[in-house]
Amino acid sequence: IVQDVTEMHKRRNDISMLTHVIFNANESICGVYADGTLKFANQIFRQIHGIGIDEDVSKYKVYNTGYGFAPNKELWLERVIGMQDRVELNFTYNQQAINGVESIIYGGKFYKMTEDDGTYSYWAFAYDITQQARYESEMKRYNQLIYTIFNNIPASISVKDVNDDFRFIYRNSINEDESRLQKDLMSTVRITDFDIFPKEEAWRIRKEDIRINETGEPLHRITQSLDIDGEVQYYDILKLKIDNPNFSPMILSIKWNITQLEIMKRKLVDAKQKAEESDRLKTIFLANISHEIRTPLNAIVGFSGIMAECEDKKQREIYNKIIDQSTKRLLKFIEYIL
Repeated sequence: IVQDVTEMHKRRNDISMLTHVIFNANESICGVYADGTLKFANQIFRQIHGIGIDEDVSKYKVYNTGYGFAPNKELWLERVIGMQDRVELNFTYNQQAINGVESIIYGGKFYKMTEDDGTYSYWAFAYDITQQARYESEMKRYNQLIYTIFNNIPASISVKDVNDDFRFIYRNSINEDESRLQKDLMSTVRITDFDIFPKEEAWRIRKEDIRINETGEPLHRITQSLDIDGEVQYYDILKLKIDNPNFSPMILSIKWNITQLEIMKRKLVDAKQKAEESDRLKTIFLANISHEIRTPLNAIVGFSGIMAECEDKKQREIYNKIIDQSTKRLLKFIEYIL
């Protein structure tokens, strides 16, 4: 009996090659029956869990190998039950190394496959994501640090993506006029000014952003508005464009509440004006006093000298009367000053 087994031989070679590739893959791969018995384990899985390369894995239960994805029987059964209505599952887990010191973070996919007899087997493909996880954790910590700093800066800060319809990438609401904002949007990003401000105000802000984007020139101005209590608030606003080859252009806006500073500034201006007015009045006052004092004094001194040399009695009486009038005028003026 001669039979053509070429296709069968090809399939067998293909299966052998595929098995070889999977066995030597850089990922940790295992196949497990529903009761936890290992069906297949490649060399990475074996190395991690202390199983010999040529050892029969069917004598092992996956939950007895120290496998971080299913460290005990109860959790393995939960995994199987959780796959009843699904075919695949993404997962991550911490795997304690054999030496008990180094911990590795794995991520991958968990699949359910149907066997020829209608039963299910479960396959897990895991790879080392320790560096990735540490990087993501560090970036998350860094982002939280930046957000914490920004949210505690006594200024309103916002960043908009120029290429995304000027949508907010970040914004806080410090020093904002709460009565004009929709409070459910206060901490939301990926929105525009049209989701927050009245239409006219939003268009004014949009025109500013477009001008800054086109010219690249910063905008700096001081504005004022009423808060919810009707009190005047003064704001110092700086808006500028940030270009970077690694991301799209952004509009950075910083808004400081300078109400107290502006009030102090206005008080200083008022005090300066009052001081200048006081100085002007003082000068006028001293000039008037000098005139009012010198006039009678000159009369007294002058006519006293003339009278001393005058021998005519009538003339002396006239001079004496002038001196007396000037003296009374001077005394009256001094009393008025005192």
